[in-house]
Amino acid sequence: MKSISKILLLATIAATITIYSCKKEENTATPATSATPETFSSIIDFQNRYGQQPVAHTINGTTGGSFTTAQGTIVSVPPNAFVTAGSIPVTGNVIISFEDIYKKSDMLLSNKVTMTMWGTPLNSGGEFFMKATENGNAVTLASGKIITVEQPVALTGGIADTTMTAFTVADSMGLGLGAGAGQNADWVPQPFDTINFIGNGSYMYSFYQFQNPPQNGTWSNCDNPYPFSSLPQTNLTLHTADSTDNIELYLVFSNINSVIHIYQYSSNFIYPYAPVGLQCTAVAITTRNGNLFSSFTPITISNNMTVNFTLTQTTSSAFITQLNALN
Repeated sequence: MKSISKILLLATIAATITIYSCKKEENTATPATSATPETFSSIIDFQNRYGQQPVAHTINGTTGGSFTTAQGTIVSVPPNAFVTAGSIPVTGNVIISFEDIYKKSDMLLSNKVTMTMWGTPLNSGGEFFMKATENGNAVTLASGKIITVEQPVALTGGIADTTMTAFTVADSMGLGLGAGAGQNADWVPQPFDTINFIGNGSYMYSFYQFQNPPQNGTWSNCDNPYPFSSLPQTNLTLHTADSTDNIELYLVFSNINSVIHIYQYSSNFIYPYAPVGLQCTAVAITTRNGNLFSSFTPITISNNMTVNFTLTQTTSSAFITQLNALN
């Protein structure tokens, strides 16, 4: 009996040691690796991931209707509003792809900046894209029909500006300067559309026609160029000692709903229409080996000013957090 008890005791001790050893080995194992860092093939890739995208809304062609976007834009379509390319009335469902941009961060992330095709800045009360299709084919507005787009003033500062006027992307006017995916929006005055301020605190944009070709959709903008035109203009030069390859550079204005794109000349970035006295932040961004690099440089514009900036590696979340702070 004693020998049997001794054997059982040794077996119990051995089992205990084995269990302890397994637990110890489990506790000292290498932790699971973290998620793979986000990489980007280009700035266009980054902006396509984080910029605003069109959302599809269904409207009956015969009865019309309305929809409200996530940001609060109200789009109203009258009955019998659409015709096909052959001028046949559309009676079935129409899909309206609609995208609205109000915040400066979204302007930059979507690369839909607020500057004219001549390079001068605009103060925006809201940009929007609209395209209408039936069974995948683009349709246009019937004669005399108007789509109204109600843009809340609260989304762009809350102070009504009764001098807002309608602009459209230059490419929509057939000028070949357009704003496809990842491209800037170069705005020109829209001679047909009108904007009125209405009592509930919104701009009422009256949209009279889609631009040609209708399958590309139409970009529209509620704008005021006058806050800038009254100020003296100067050359603003931005320089980095780093490589300038593939850098995109923007000016995000303070207290004005405006973002402009600055183009590169040789090793510098030069903007010849900089409004003297205004405050802004120069935001530079690029990708290198899949990683994101950026800089945020506060500026108060003065005559013939040169500003140096340095890019550092960042993440998409850190960049967007800094950018949102400029809204």
